[in-house]
Amino acid sequence: MKKLLTLGLLLSLIFTGCSSSNHEPVDDGHNNGGNNTEISVHVETVDLDQSSLTFYEDDEETTLTATVLPSDADNKELTWSSSEPSVATVDDNGTITPVKPGNAVITATSVDGSKKANCAVTVNVPNYVLHGLYRYETEWTDKQMIYNDKSESEYMLLGVQLYKDDVFKVHMYGDIWYGASQIKSSVHSGLVSAAPTDDNIKVLSTGIYDIYSSYNEFEGGHIYLAKVGSIDSSQTNVPVSDITLNRDGKYLQFRHEYNLTAKIYPNHATNKKVYWYTSDESICRVTSGGRVIAKEKSGTATITARTEDGNKSATCLICVSADATPAYFLTGRIGGRSYSYGNYAYAALPLGSGQYFIPNVDLVKGDEIKIMLKDGSYLHSTSAIGNPVYTYETSENKSVNMYLDTTKTKDYLTAVNRASRDIYINFPSDTNNDGKCAWIWVSGPEIESKWIKSNSLISGSRGSRFNISKFATSFTFVRASQYATPNEEYSSIGSSDRTFGPVTITNDYEYTVS
Repeated sequence: MKKLLTLGLLLSLIFTGCSSSNHEPVDDGHNNGGNNTEISVHVETVDLDQSSLTFYEDDEETTLTATVLPSDADNKELTWSSSEPSVATVDDNGTITPVKPGNAVITATSVDGSKKANCAVTVNVPNYVLHGLYRYETEWTDKQMIYNDKSESEYMLLGVQLYKDDVFKVHMYGDIWYGASQIKSSVHSGLVSAAPTDDNIKVLSTGIYDIYSSYNEFEGGHIYLAKVGSIDSSQTNVPVSDITLNRDGKYLQFRHEYNLTAKIYPNHATNKKVYWYTSDESICRVTSGGRVIAKEKSGTATITARTEDGNKSATCLICVSADATPAYFLTGRIGGRSYSYGNYAYAALPLGSGQYFIPNVDLVKGDEIKIMLKDGSYLHSTSAIGNPVYTYETSENKSVNMYLDTTKTKDYLTAVNRASRDIYINFPSDTNNDGKCAWIWVSGPEIESKWIKSNSLISGSRGSRFNISKFATSFTFVRASQYATPNEEYSSIGSSDRTFGPVTITNDYEYTVS
């Protein structure tokens, strides 16, 4: 018996010693003598300061700024990649360099966790397009001209089909247009003539044409065209010339869907088959019919529609939020349909610093829209579209982008027509109660030049907002009487009235009167 007790005690001591030697003390928050274990902070999201970029001729490289959250993440290192290096390249610092015309998606991926953010890049053939209203088309469209490397500063479009009574101009990048007045005198008079208005060129003879256009300091701008063939009336194959999508961007809540539709040009093209692709299956997938389904993962993906005939393509940037409930979203009657709490088809996309964006809201007359917060309460709005306080009542059919700024004294909601843009004019506050207000004279190649009055009178204010056509290329700012529109020659402007311009409109949204 004594031997058994002694053996048991010995084994107990051996096991106790093994246990003590193989395990470190555990610090439960009360044991000051235990080891402190550091908790790693992993990357949760990656955001880019721009979701899309467009490059034109002579545009320099652009550097994207990436924000890695949380800010105290241990490893913020990113890798950069381009889906089409032949179109645009990106270096290790996020600097994008355009290479040749086309589309590419630039992706920033975190080394920790493989979190991604995308920027859709378009590199345009920058100089000349044939801008016209062609047979079988219901709106003005562009036919891209290519550079003629055999002739300096000349662009060409070869083998284009034009029909009698088609109307066109040549648009050079910027605000320069060539029309009937630039037609070379050597062009056969039976081919084209001046159209009744706007210096357009009218086609007199149906056929296949080669068209050339260029500018040089000796001859100025010119257009030359030659009829090189006839159109066979029995021709059965009509090739695709272009494709567009009903949206170039869309915000989706997770598990929500949206149907993209493609328009093929010309309308009577023989083969209208379209294939659909997504740049990131983990963000969203797309069906063979263009229906986009958001996954349960935040991020962006580019949907591409590509024609079987001609390999023409168009893209739409999809932004997906995996939050169960967005911070702000639209409710009420939108586009003639009812939306209530829990339906996030029109959720607000955060832009940062308390600002939000609700893109591509298609409205019909009689819609009544409210902004709802995550907690189920409604937003108070102080802008023109928020009168009365809670509800935006639509008086006409229109498509708008909505902007929400929660940094104002009261939340501020604005709606901007998608065919227009806002610009802001800032100036010194020296205009108290003088009976004058702000006007701008806007002009552009595709708009009727006209005076626009500020949406609010100025009395000691430091600036005004104007809503102008997206086709406007220049403006002149004037401070004049609020009761009489200035005339076109500015002769009605007195010596005490402030003028500024003309100013070439850039991508900036804010201008300052010096």
